[in-house]
Parts: sequence; structure tokens; C-alpha cells
Amino acid sequence: MSNKDIYREFANKNSLPIFFMPWWLDTVAGDNWDVVIYNHKGKIMGVFPYGFERKIYGNLIYNPIFSNRLGPLIFFDPTQKGNRRLSFEKKAYHELIDQLPKFFILKMGFYYNFQNWLPFYWKGFSQTTMYSYEIDVESNFYENLSSPKKRYYRKAEIETEIDEDLDASLFYDLHKKFLAKRGKKIHFGKEVFVNTVNKSCEMGHGKIFYATKNGVIVSIIFFVWDRERAYYLIGSLNPEVKGSSFLTLLIDKAIKFLKGKTKIFDLEGSMIENVEENCRNLGGRQISYHSICKYNGIAKLKLLRR
Repeated sequence: MSNKDIYREFANKNSLPIFFMPWWLDTVAGDNWDVVIYNHKGKIMGVFPYGFERKIYGNLIYNPIFSNRLGPLIFFDPTQKGNRRLSFEKKAYHELIDQLPKFFILKMGFYYNFQNWLPFYWKGFSQTTMYSYEIDVESNFYENLSSPKKRYYRKAEIETEIDEDLDASLFYDLHKKFLAKRGKKIHFGKEVFVNTVNKSCEMGHGKIFYATKNGVIVSIIFFVWDRERAYYLIGSLNPEVKGSSFLTLLIDKAIKFLKGKTKIFDLEGSMIENVEENCRNLGGRQISYHSICKYNGIAKLKLLRR
């Protein structure tokens, strides 16, 4: 059996984050994903799924579209403590790294439970600390909003109606249109977006909410979830309609919908200053994660020549 076949069987029997699920990776990456596996005493104790693209100079390894948190997962024996746990972790990470295919660039955002990047440092990788914001699903979202957000929220609540399950193709077209009116371009293709929305909803792990004002769609969000976290993947705001809290209203709707389904709503960012400020004003709690990268061969030479 191939690693992917073994991984599919493993994922069917274990609870993994949504971005690690084979059905998700099949949808967002097609054939352009693979996985390396660490076996210890006949048991799978570590996995490292990744997206890849074959280039002239070798493989580019990265997070597939819509999958900002991936990388290695280690499954510790609960009896392991202190030094034994760290030793096991080092061995597991090194085994996984050594199994990766040859690449000229690896750049990935790792999942939140990855905290010890020292074994990657010893293998020549570098690290950047990244930040996102999260909200407890069981918390009172409105009470944690900033004062201006509360004021705009109340106004938006009066002016709009909220509905669900907008056609994914229409969502894409509207999002592309809304971005164009701001002078921006959409950064993903229609087919992969529509397939991701439809598959997530089919699997019971995705949802769209949208708001209308006087019959006109003013904002849309798409989010996905697993048992531990939900992820705010795409939000779109109609620039032709005045009002800055239509998306805030939809986030509140999403969080209420998710009660009993998951624990955390991840706002998915951001390192962009004005987006980060908005996440704080939504009452989000800052959380860090690791971006890990390594350049080999010609990519390393080009980096050194800068």
C-alpha cells in the first residue's frame, strides 16, 4: 500500500483536523498532495501531509489552497513526560523530515499544536512566528465587540436579512466582482472554490451565510469546521452598499450555528495590520503558529545573492 492509502485508512479511524483529512486534500489539491508517516513499534505515531508542485528545479512543498494550517502531527504516548517526550518528538520529526521528497523550496504554515521547531532548526529550516485570532464558540460574541463594532452591528441587524446556502458558483462570481470594484484580483480559481464549498457542505463540515439589504446581497461568508476548530475561510463585502458590520453580523450567526459542533472559531488572520485590528475589534484572542521554510539548490543560491 502507498503512504496515501495507509493514511486514508488511518484518517478514517481517527479524529484529525479538517485540513488533514484526505477528502479535504483531494478536493483542494487533487493529485498534488502526499504524506510521510512515522511508524513506531508497529503504530502510526506521526504524519506529515503536504501539498506539492513539480517545477523545473524540483518540488515546491506548500500548504494547498484554503489550508493555512497543515504540516506534521505527532501522536504522543500519554505516559511520555519531560525528557522522554522531547526525545520522542525529536526522533519523530527527524524521521518525517528525512522521508520528504527532494525539494527546492518548502514553505508551510504548521498546525497550532506544533510548538517545538528545534528539530527543524537542526535540519536547516528557518521559522517565522505568525498570528491569528480565535473566539470561543460558547462565549458572548456581541459583548466582546469593541464599542464602535457594537454600534454598527446594531444598525446592520436592523437593515439586513440573513440567509444560508448560497450557490457556490454565484458566491465566487460576486466575490470576484466585489474585489474588482476595489481594484483587486481574486487569488484562486472558480473550480477549486466551488468544489471545496460543495464537498465541505456534503461532508457536513462547511456552511455559507449571506446578508441582504433591500434584496441586494451585501456580504457573504464561507466557513468550515472539525471537532476542535472552525475556520473563517472566505468573507466578501459588497463595496457599493454602505455599512461596515455586515460581515460582523454573519460571523455572529456562524458562531451561534457552531455551538455544540466545535469549540473555537478561528478568524484566520492576520499579519496585515488593518485586518489584525479588525480581528481585535471583533473580540478575538491572539494565537501564534509557526511558518517553517527551507530553500535548497538554486533557490538557496538566489536567496544568498539578494
